[in-house]
Amino acid sequence: MEPDTGNWQAAANDVIGEAVLELQKKNYAGLVIIVDNLDHMDVRPHATAECQTDEYLFVNRATQLTGFACHVVYAMPISLAYSHHAQTIASHYGGEVPVVPMIRISTPPPKSRPHPKGMKKLRDVIKCRIDAGDAKEEDVFDSPKVRDKLIKLSGGDPSGLMRLVRETIISDDLPITAKSLQRVTNDGRKLFDRQLRLDHWPILDEVRQTGRYIRKKDNEEAFRELLDSRAILQYVNDTEWYGLNPMVALLKPPPSEET
Repeated sequence: MEPDTGNWQAAANDVIGEAVLELQKKNYAGLVIIVDNLDHMDVRPHATAECQTDEYLFVNRATQLTGFACHVVYAMPISLAYSHHAQTIASHYGGEVPVVPMIRISTPPPKSRPHPKGMKKLRDVIKCRIDAGDAKEEDVFDSPKVRDKLIKLSGGDPSGLMRLVRETIISDDLPITAKSLQRVTNDGRKLFDRQLRLDHWPILDEVRQTGRYIRKKDNEEAFRELLDSRAILQYVNDTEWYGLNPMVALLKPPPSEET
């Protein structure tokens, strides 16, 4: 489609223009298009552009992405907001990239403690979903202890929480028990273990100990990979900090080269 991008965009804007006129007749101010899930795009080296696919789409093709005749909201990979392209993206898309952080369910490392307000909010999220399904909590969870353990395992990521609920139900039906939760935990831990490389571990160790990480030119790609895979979770509360995905926190670092 790339050679014909201009014609495709012109045709799209014709349709958008007609839609905006119809909306204005109904006293709406205009049209907003939300393009979701691009934060989950497959980030890999681009075949010809000598950059990553996320950079190619949001930086190289910014003219096209911002060329529609209406307001457009894009979800983009979180790593781009913390890359050397951040200022370029801000100028192309009209301001600083807003980051949706995790819900804080614990305080930052190294002295992490439970954060009751965050836990309550995620219990409320679960309750809303259960109420919408006209069910009771005891139909979904074997006990409140299992529910809270699942919340902690999500690291405060609402979409991750819903994914864990779905996976535990697929694993062993309802209600969710400690046994089914352990099975999903083991699967998730193995998945991260297969993904992590040796050069990821110094970053993970520093985040584990300090809740922060100083990016350098030689480690930026590895850091972005950890953000994209949710091995590292980002929190923006009173201060900005990072935490390990609870499944990653269960893993043991590989033996050092000296040993």
